[in-house]
Amino acid sequence: MHPDKKIKNTIIIALFIALGAVFSYFDGIISSAILSLMGPVAFLVPNFKFGFANIVILILLYNYKFKECVFAIFLKTMLVALILGRGPLNFILSLSGSMLSFFGMWFLKKLLPGVKNMTFVSAMGGFLHIIGQLGAIFLILDPANFETILIYSPTFILSGFLTGILVGILTKKVNASVIQHLQND
Repeated sequence: MHPDKKIKNTIIIALFIALGAVFSYFDGIISSAILSLMGPVAFLVPNFKFGFANIVILILLYNYKFKECVFAIFLKTMLVALILGRGPLNFILSLSGSMLSFFGMWFLKKLLPGVKNMTFVSAMGGFLHIIGQLGAIFLILDPANFETILIYSPTFILSGFLTGILVGILTKKVNASVIQHLQND
């Protein structure tokens, strides 16, 4: 790769990382506002998030190399944890969910013939993100909390899958424009 192209590529990925952090911040605000409007039903999905930062991850997945995506996910997760002061537990939970989600989406996109549908790939990513987080919670927290994890698991898994569909639909619309801009430069 030509040095100028490599620098440009690095700058674009850095912009995507920053955009992912901004999306994550606003995702927290929007999700909290919606949960506050849900009243007593909100207890079914505490800490619910739409996962808008995954729009950036999907764009990277479909337009950049594996190594660049993993690097971007790690930096975005670390940046969000540092900026929002979320502490080590939230960092571990976010990173475990993000990495399992990415590896699953990468596998679906790259290794299974015919699985190119961004909405399906994103839905599975949302599902795997929750599975990764639940697995990390189970490994980190006291096993006595396993029953609580099981109680919340179905609603978390369903919300992860459904928000993954929403993120996939949004990303499909945005990605066409991103591809056009990347090709024009």
